[in-house]
Amino acid sequence: MQAISELGAAMRIWSATHDPWIELSRYAFKDKRCYEALGFRQFPLRTWYAIAIFLGREWWSRAWISPEVTLAQRLKFLCGRHQFDIDDLLYVCIFLHGSGWHIHLLGYAGTHGFVGASGAQCLYLAAMRKLARPALGTSIAVFGPAMDKSIQAIFDDDAEALVLLVTRVKVFKTTDARDKALVPLTLYRYSKKHAEHKSIPIDYASDVSSLYAQLSAYLLHTSNSLVLLSQVEDASMRQQPDIPSWCPDYTVSVFHPPLGDILLTGYDALRSRQKYCSIEIDTRTLTLEGLFLEEISAIHPSLFSGSTAKSLIEICLTLPTMYRTNGQDRTEALWRTIIADRLSGTSPAPDIAASYFKGWLQYLIAGGIFGYNFKSSLERKEDWSEWSCFDEVHESSPAASQVVPNVAELSSYVERFRELLVAGESSLPEIRQLQAAQDVFGNALAMAGDRAYFTTASGLLGLAPPSSREGDQVWFFSGAKLPFVLRPEADGTHYTLVGEAYVNGYMRGEILDVTAEPDFRKVMIR
Repeated sequence: MQAISELGAAMRIWSATHDPWIELSRYAFKDKRCYEALGFRQFPLRTWYAIAIFLGREWWSRAWISPEVTLAQRLKFLCGRHQFDIDDLLYVCIFLHGSGWHIHLLGYAGTHGFVGASGAQCLYLAAMRKLARPALGTSIAVFGPAMDKSIQAIFDDDAEALVLLVTRVKVFKTTDARDKALVPLTLYRYSKKHAEHKSIPIDYASDVSSLYAQLSAYLLHTSNSLVLLSQVEDASMRQQPDIPSWCPDYTVSVFHPPLGDILLTGYDALRSRQKYCSIEIDTRTLTLEGLFLEEISAIHPSLFSGSTAKSLIEICLTLPTMYRTNGQDRTEALWRTIIADRLSGTSPAPDIAASYFKGWLQYLIAGGIFGYNFKSSLERKEDWSEWSCFDEVHESSPAASQVVPNVAELSSYVERFRELLVAGESSLPEIRQLQAAQDVFGNALAMAGDRAYFTTASGLLGLAPPSSREGDQVWFFSGAKLPFVLRPEADGTHYTLVGEAYVNGYMRGEILDVTAEPDFRKVMIR
C-alpha cells in the first residue's frame, strides 16, 4: 500500500491555502495507483463532487436514517442534477478509508470547524444493509472478503448482533437521546425477524439514564465477552451525568474506534478466559472477576494534548533500557505503545513500523520548528543544546540507534526540510518522500486515539483514558480482551470504571505467565 500512503503526503501543506476537496480530486482521485491497490474501477470526478456535497449534509448523520437505508428495497441517491447508487457511494467511502485520506479530512474538519465527508457512517450503514438484508445489499465487500465472514458470524449470533448494531448507531446523531437505544433495537427487530422485544428486559418508557443502563446491562449479560466496556468514554466527554461508570454514554459520538471494538482482533489479555459478569440493576452495580496488575504512578499528556516528540524521548529516558516483560529495547516499547501496537489494522505492528516512527519523529520536529507552509525565507536552526536527550537515547543501545536519530541526524534532516520549504512548490515531490513515513505512523497514531501515556513504578508503559490520574489501578477481567483502568472509591469496596487501557507486554496473556498464582477477585463497579 505504499502508493496509497504517498497520496496524503502534502495534505498538511495544502490545507493551509487550498480547498481540500479540490486538492483531493486533483491529486488523489486522479492517481491510478490508488485504484489499482484497492482493486477499484476509476469513477468520474462529477460523481465525487456530488457525493462530497451529499456526505456533508446534516441529514446523513442522523440516527433514524439507519433503518431507512438498511431496510429500503431500492436505493438511488439524488443530489442536484447528479444521481448515484449505493455502490457509487461505497466506492468513494472505501476509497477515503482505504487510502487514509479520511484521516486528513477529519484533521482539517477539526481545525476548521468543517463537517467533512469521512464516509464512516456510510460504511456502517452498508454493513448493516448487507448483513440484515443480504438480497438487498451491495456487491461490494464492505470490510473486505475475510472480514465480511467474521462480521456475518457476529451478526448470526443474536446477542453479538445487537452489540454490533448498538455500537454502530452510536456514531450517529439524534434529537432525543433515547433514540440512541431505540434505533438499534428497531434494526435488531427487523433484521433478526423478531416481532417484539419480549426477550429484552427493557422499559421503553424509562428516562435516558435508566434506558441506557438497562440496555447495557442486557448486552453485558448476554454477550460472549465484555467488549461493550470498551465503548465507555472518557469522563470529560460524557453528557449524561446519572449513568453508572460501566455504562457507555450513547449520546457521545466518537470517531476513534475503541481498542477493544467488536470488529477488531489482535488482543487477548487473558487468553479467552471465560466471562464472569453479574449486574444488580437496582443498585447499578456491575461485578466482574478481576486480576490486579499495578497502580499508575505517572500520567503524561497525549500527543493530541500538546505532548511533543521531545517529551516522548524524555519519557523514554525514565524507562529501564530493557523493557522488563518482554526484553524489548525501551525505544521499541515506546513506539509500540503510542500506536497501541497496531499498524494498518494489524496487531502486533510489523517491525518496519520502527522506521516509520523515526521518520515521524523527524518530520514532527521539523514541522514544529518551521511550520508546514512554503515561505520565501527561513532562518536555519543553529542551537541544538536543549536536544541532548536524543543523543542520550540514541547511544544507549544498538537498537535505539536505529529508531531514534541523534542530534547530528536531526539537524541534517531539519535543515533539508527548511531548504525544501524555501524552494517552494517545485520541492513538493521530495517533501512527499519525507512525509511518507510520517503519514503511515501518523495514521496509526490517530487511530490509537487521544489517550494519555502512563508509566508504573516498575517501568510498565501504557495508554489510558485522558482523565486517568496517579493512583488509578490497571486490572484484567475474565471475558475482556484488554485491560481496564479502575479508580478505587472512598468506601474501599467499590470502583469507578475510567476506561480501557493498553499495557505494553501484557496484551496477549503474558500476565498469566508471570503470575505464579493469579489472584482473581470479585470487583464491584458502579
